[in-house]
Amino acid sequence: MCEIHPECDGPDGMIGHALEHIGRGSWGIIGVLGDRYTEPFAYTTGLTSLGHAELAITGVEPEGAAHILNVVAEHTLHDDDIGIGSQMLVDSFDAHPLHLLEVRDVWPLIVCRAIYSEFEAMQVVWSDHDGRFPWHGEYAYEPSRQPLLGPPPRHGRGAAA
Repeated sequence: MCEIHPECDGPDGMIGHALEHIGRGSWGIIGVLGDRYTEPFAYTTGLTSLGHAELAITGVEPEGAAHILNVVAEHTLHDDDIGIGSQMLVDSFDAHPLHLLEVRDVWPLIVCRAIYSEFEAMQVVWSDHDGRFPWHGEYAYEPSRQPLLGPPPRHGRGAAA
């Protein structure tokens, strides 16, 4: 488990920090602050070296995102049944269901792209207060609040009815 490095000194520092965690058999978390044009997001770097997909989350400030990503990463490392389409609850996230979605647009995962020539990633998608996801018709937030990095599910767990 790791936390966001508070004194990162730019892209080289982020890569070095991630490589330190990877070298210890762990993962790093890269947090990106939002601004008036884009939502914040965060992602792991190092789960690939442990044989798992990287994780990303959008629309959550980096500190809260780091906690969620660490909890979900621990679950994915210890449960082979967790993958794309899985749903889970993280108690510290007000018990809102989370859904794991395939990431097809890995462009924002800059440090992962710098370290790995190939990797897979899953987006941790959070639900609104009524348990609805962005692909549900009555989701409480604008689509820009939680940008999706892959297509919404068409059928199966978590899909729109």
